[in-house]
Amino acid sequence: MLEPFIDTVVICTMTALMIIITGQLTINPETGNDIVEGGTIVTATGASGAAIFAMAVVNITGLYFLMPIVKRELSSYMARPKSGEIMKFSGDAGKSVAE
Repeated sequence: MLEPFIDTVVICTMTALMIIITGQLTINPETGNDIVEGGTIVTATGASGAAIFAMAVVNITGLYFLMPIVKRELSSYMARPKSGEIMKFSGDAGKSVAE
């Protein structure tokens, strides 16, 4: 239950703060609404956009190098129920059902 909390609260809050602090989203001072031109929201460009792109490149590179480790761990995990090391539980009063 910790992962959904981290995803929804922490990551979304950090994303919102980054958008606000960098001034990436342009807001009309008269109305307080986002500025929309031709159906798309107008955003600032420049150094903040380059920084976000640089962070994306680093993250994707890290994911690429971690892929073999994730594949190995996933294969190990998926083999455990088949070998009986992990028991599978049904929804009926906690009775265990081995595969």
